[in-house]
Amino acid sequence: MTFSHALPFALIALLLYLTSGIWQACVLMRTSEPHPVLIRTLGLVGTFFHGIVIYFMVYHHGFLNLGILEALSLVCWLTTLLLLLTSLFVPLIAASSVLLPLSAICLLAQIVLPASLNYSQYPTGVLAHIAGSILAFSLFAIAAAQACLIALQYRALKSGKFRGIIQVLPPLTRMENLLSALLGLGIIFLTIAILSGAVFDPDFPGHFSTSKAVLSLLAWVIFAGLLIWRRYKGWRGRQAVYWTLIGVAVILLIFISSQLLFVQ
Repeated sequence: MTFSHALPFALIALLLYLTSGIWQACVLMRTSEPHPVLIRTLGLVGTFFHGIVIYFMVYHHGFLNLGILEALSLVCWLTTLLLLLTSLFVPLIAASSVLLPLSAICLLAQIVLPASLNYSQYPTGVLAHIAGSILAFSLFAIAAAQACLIALQYRALKSGKFRGIIQVLPPLTRMENLLSALLGLGIIFLTIAILSGAVFDPDFPGHFSTSKAVLSLLAWVIFAGLLIWRRYKGWRGRQAVYWTLIGVAVILLIFISSQLLFVQ
């Protein structure tokens, strides 16, 4: 299970991600007809081949290789998979115009840049911590893409442009409700990550004195506060978009600083 085994699958996934993502972007710009079934199908086939790459590069006889590139590729794979599957039930397919090209870039980085070969075996509790962290990051990534689309809707409405992207996306109220749902699910898994990290990660002190613990709690407060203020103070529009992106930036900072979603 080497890089040479993974390369053909990575190239196929890369092509499928770019094709479906760019196609959806053209739909938003009203330069192409919407074909959500075909876009979703291409993306899901891409995640299948991307999953094979992850298996080759991350897993080996019960040990996991979770360097920064491998972890980032895993997050992008799960984010894309969640987005496309969820789009079967709620109108989230527009976010693929942002997330599919991003997944392609992350996958390209994994196959072009030097790979980590640090395989480790993690206890069950730490694996739960890692899984919660990755799921939280993936949901917040989708929320960030959703927030960007909402920002475009508000900008179009403010400028009086009622054609183009406004005609393609669902109503603004529904887009905001979807954003809240994504943030709510993300908070659940972020809570699991924080609690499991406090219990099972020996580098995660009970008094939350480390920088990643403080940032984790800060992200939790930002997202929870946003939902509370939306519920009781009616926060919407730019306020919701800005605070969503600030919270995601904190999560991204945790990922970069720890090289693995709260786990060193």
